[in-house]
Parts: sequence; structure tokens; C-alpha cells
Amino acid sequence: MKINFNNKNSIIFKILIVLAAVLFFSVLCYFFTKKGTRRTFVFPSVDGGEIVETRYLPKLPNKDPITLYVEEILLGSGVERTELLFSPETRLISCFEEKNVLYVNLSENVLDFGQNVISLEEGTKLLKRNIQQHFKRLKSVEIYVDGNSLSEEK
Repeated sequence: MKINFNNKNSIIFKILIVLAAVLFFSVLCYFFTKKGTRRTFVFPSVDGGEIVETRYLPKLPNKDPITLYVEEILLGSGVERTELLFSPETRLISCFEEKNVLYVNLSENVLDFGQNVISLEEGTKLLKRNIQQHFKRLKSVEIYVDGNSLSEEK
């Protein structure tokens, strides 16, 4: 069988072959690209409701997924119409799990209040809810501020 390259049908055939190759390559790239783990975050809205945001967190060999999740939620939302859980200066000092209890130690900046920051009680409740929603094995989440239990701070 001889293919006539000047024929209209052969040009369409070439285009279809090229499109099939591009499609096959893009599907391979999609499946072999590491997107990370899909996580959702619930943030308070300035309108009184809640806003759910989805992010893909990378799998890092030297970082625990729970620690990465807590650090990410402390950054706040990327959506403008949300309030902050804690002040923007709040940092994670430590985070570890023992006997299905997560201990989260936050910097003392958590006690600072500013514009668009919800109350400390609401912030800690939402932080715990977000964590337990993704890490079901946890029985409880204990929050500390600069090494002191938050329940002692009240």
C-alpha cells in the first residue's frame, strides 16, 4: 500500500497521529507527576459562615504530614473574604503525636488579636476540627502556647 502524502486524507491522518501522541504523553505526565496529598481547610468567613479551601500538600521525606498540615493552616486562607484563626505572626513551635493524642505547641503570638482574627476559643476549636477531619486516628488534639497548656491560660 502506497500512501500519497499530497492527499487530503493523509494530511488528516498525520494530524490525528500527532494529536494521539500528544494526548498519550499528557496522560503519562499526569499520572507520573507528584501532585501531593489533597487536603481541605475550613476557614471562618467574614460573612459569618465558613469557606472551604483545597490544597495539595507535598510529601516531604523529613516532615510529618500532620506537622505540614498544621503549618499550612496557620498560614491562613488564600481567599480574601476569610478571617484568620490566629494572628499572622503565630508559628508552630512543635507538633508530635503520642498514643493517638496530638500535641501542638504554638508561639505566644497566638494570644495577640488583630483585625480579622477570630477569638482564641473559636480558633482553637476550628484548628482541632480541621486536624481531626483529616487524621481520624487522633483521639484528641491538645494545644499549648509557648509550652503552657491553653486550658491553663484561660
